[in-house]
Amino acid sequence: MNNYIIHTVSAIDNYMIPIGNGGITWYGFFIALSILLGAAAGYYISRRRGYPKDTAIDMVMWAVPVAVVGARLYYVIFDAINGGHWTVFAGLFDGNASNNFFHIWNGGLAIYGAVLGAILGLYFLSLVYKRNKRLGKKLDPATGKPIEQPTFYQMCDLGAPFLILGQAIGRWGNYVNGEAYGGLVTNPAWQKFPFAVYIDTKLQTGQQAGWYLATFFIESMWCLIGFGLLIWLSFRKKQQFPGFLAAFYMIFYGAGRAVIESFRTDSLWLIPGAIKASIFVAVVFILWGAGILAYNICMRRWPEQTKAFFIKLKLRKPDTVADAPDKPDTPEPDAENKIEN
Repeated sequence: MNNYIIHTVSAIDNYMIPIGNGGITWYGFFIALSILLGAAAGYYISRRRGYPKDTAIDMVMWAVPVAVVGARLYYVIFDAINGGHWTVFAGLFDGNASNNFFHIWNGGLAIYGAVLGAILGLYFLSLVYKRNKRLGKKLDPATGKPIEQPTFYQMCDLGAPFLILGQAIGRWGNYVNGEAYGGLVTNPAWQKFPFAVYIDTKLQTGQQAGWYLATFFIESMWCLIGFGLLIWLSFRKKQQFPGFLAAFYMIFYGAGRAVIESFRTDSLWLIPGAIKASIFVAVVFILWGAGILAYNICMRRWPEQTKAFFIKLKLRKPDTVADAPDKPDTPEPDAENKIEN
């Protein structure tokens, strides 16, 4: 393969459809494609699992907007920690202001912020579902009873495979933008795709043009492997507890991201020069997923002991015991004798 068949395109090629001085970017196209594919596949899986037909649409409507806000907040917060200066309303209508919070078309979205935002959006949706059930809304016309809508963890399981697929697709937007790359590759034998990618100085101001480690491609392939495993697990007949696929996603993606992020040279830092933000969040995700797995395994093997442990820590409420039904009154023997006599 010619070394230059796959390379970072020039800045003008960032636009899939140029419109005036701007247009529809390739990055936006890849993000939109991942959302559309996830929604369509999520609809099919949700119907196969017996969820209401509008479940996938509800998930997209609640998760995507919060994910966009989360992606922007994550980037702005950690970029500010790294010395960035951001404004909110100043220059709001100035399209060239690259440091305005609302100008997401100038770059500055972080995938981990999007993931955390999507999780938060699904949690809000689960509260709406609980409220509908409590108020008797969304009734089944056939039975007149509330429709059984998925819980928070069930929705996370439904979304996990398509979230990681979207990440695999979205990383190609990073390729077009000339970002999410690793260190400079100086050995000519390795200056070829897929190990390395050529970065144009038109895209990365301050960086010398040259071949850089293609960490975007490595992460994209890792996400595709995760997507295949999650799909396989979701179609297994063996009973799984709610939250299993979400926990697997957290552990699998977190482990891969922690390793890949260590090779990147354009990372955001939690503590500049010491701890990268994405590695810290990846470790949190791994621990979170491991905690979900450990809790459910313990609940299956030692339910009473596990409940008692979490009740003692005040992380779980005691199970409510239904009041015993009142016993019917029985006439006293003396009274019966009096009646018979």
